Amino acid sequence: MATIFCECMSGIFSSSCYFVIYGFLVYVTIPLIFKIYPKIVFEGLFLNRVCPPVWLLKLNKPDKAYNLKESKNCYVKSSSGSTLGVWHIPPVTQYDTPEVKSGSLQDAEKIIIYCHGNSFHRGFKHRRDLYSELQKSGFHIIAFDYSGFADSTGQPSPTRVVEDAISVYKWTVKQLQKEDVTIVLWGHSLGTYISTRALSLMYDRKDGTRLPDCLILEAPFTNTYDAADCFPLSKYFYLLYPFMRSQVHKNIKQYDVELRTEKYLPTIKAPVMILHAKDDQRIDIHLGETLYEKTTSDPTTKSPYIRFIRMHEDYGVKHYTAKHPEIRQLVHDFMAEVEKVKGDQEQGTPERRRDNRALGSFTRLVHQHDGAIAHVRPERWHSTPRLSDT
Repeated sequence: MATIFCECMSGIFSSSCYFVIYGFLVYVTIPLIFKIYPKIVFEGLFLNRVCPPVWLLKLNKPDKAYNLKESKNCYVKSSSGSTLGVWHIPPVTQYDTPEVKSGSLQDAEKIIIYCHGNSFHRGFKHRRDLYSELQKSGFHIIAFDYSGFADSTGQPSPTRVVEDAISVYKWTVKQLQKEDVTIVLWGHSLGTYISTRALSLMYDRKDGTRLPDCLILEAPFTNTYDAADCFPLSKYFYLLYPFMRSQVHKNIKQYDVELRTEKYLPTIKAPVMILHAKDDQRIDIHLGETLYEKTTSDPTTKSPYIRFIRMHEDYGVKHYTAKHPEIRQLVHDFMAEVEKVKGDQEQGTPERRRDNRALGSFTRLVHQHDGAIAHVRPERWHSTPRLSDT
């Protein structure tokens, strides 16, 4: 009996030893990976390899493979050297039995150029859900994949994906024949930095390109350091490895993937709307709020209008605002304000704008939008009245 007991205890002890040894090896291996292969942070940022094989996706047939009626696929040469897969998705006139309003960009009145987030491709489901909502609002949608994503050639980098966005934007503008077309640059998640930086560069280059009328940022972040620290798994990761935070930050700097949206948003001269859900589990709403607060409190901020919309967690929107039942109305209301700003800028004079900056008093108007609250206030320091909605 004693012999059997000893054998059992020996087996348990042996199994426990193996478990401890394996656990220790795993614990040691993870930080070693970050040390030996620092590019893992770069790879984790873009996740362009997280995508099914291109031959399975049938991205060249958006109308048949993705049920996007009359949508067309084409390939655009980017200034980054890559060839990018691009979709043109026309608006629809009816919700229940959609009919294409006009399949030609030449006849477009409203266009959204959509910069998606990391991983997968332009036809991924949550992206199509948003296209569907925007189609119903009469928008033509230009969706594309960055270098190294899906059927686009090359490899992604912070500068290359921004050049991709600029190239697709310029290609779109060249297709237009009407002068009074409203163009919206829309970024989601990773795409919020890409769209912001792209527009900032277009201002700097002054190459005569017709610029967007406004910028919409869906689930934005301040910079990669904050995004990495606020990621849900990070708190457990840093709890296990308290020393790893500095290593991750070092890797971010080494591969120049800081993606400082907070640096470039104040340079944007167009109206801006920020959409963020309180239950976003990938990019915490705190980052969107911080970005908004930093931008609106920066005296160098150039945008005449910045709106922040918080989406209530009851709607279960999380990281994808297309789920919000009021998304079309929110976009419609914002576009109405964009038109007001354009009208004010056409009628105003430099002297009058300076007066507004000096004499404007802080006022607040509040209206509720089913889980999205907007506050409006003209800012004293800005050259034209800025309406900031929180």
